[in-house]
Amino acid sequence: LLQADSDGSWITGHRASIDYSLGRNFRMPWGPVELEFLSINRIYNLDAPLAGYQDASPKNQANGARLYGELNFERRASLFGSDWIQSIQPAIQYLNVDAQSQSEIPIFDTRVASPSYTGLFRTNRFVGGDRIGDANRITLGITSRLIDPLHGNQVARFSIGQAFYLEDRKVHANELIQLGLGAAETYSTSDPLYLLALESQEALNELARNQSNLIAEAEFRLSTEWTL
Repeated sequence: LLQADSDGSWITGHRASIDYSLGRNFRMPWGPVELEFLSINRIYNLDAPLAGYQDASPKNQANGARLYGELNFERRASLFGSDWIQSIQPAIQYLNVDAQSQSEIPIFDTRVASPSYTGLFRTNRFVGGDRIGDANRITLGITSRLIDPLHGNQVARFSIGQAFYLEDRKVHANELIQLGLGAAETYSTSDPLYLLALESQEALNELARNQSNLIAEAEFRLSTEWTL
């Protein structure tokens, strides 16, 4: 691992990740129900100089639980002059992860995952190994598919969903927040720190939102070789 901090000092070291879960899938006639218990662990051994980080061997451990349910409905439909099988699958997930603030751990390769429908159901909102996202949220989504009844191929899919946060999130992967720039109003608009403080405040506001953006995805199979 390698990262430069705000002073220009280089932080190097080793990181170990140990993630495991215990779960059970219940296959009901109307759809699946999944129950999962999570344990996410990060162990560091940082080399000197620590460049502002006090602990040379920080550890991060979080436990969580996930409950996911889905309903499956199917019907035969005549659309666009052809016969199809249309499926509708509403889904709901509750996720609770008790991760605490991780400001004493450097950010080497972590960022917030790109928005996507499947991302709404992720157990960790971060990509990379340095942050375990805290969560107490409910996610609602629905997917509809058109299926060729002769070959069983999916020819179209539409999904839409949104996450609702039951409490503010504390964990972030934003180095501007880490700098503690304060409110943008404390700087002159000509000060280079003004825009950085403004961006930092926007990131903090994002952590306090009550709900995510509404995410929609569509996929169309144009031929055996092309998918849009």
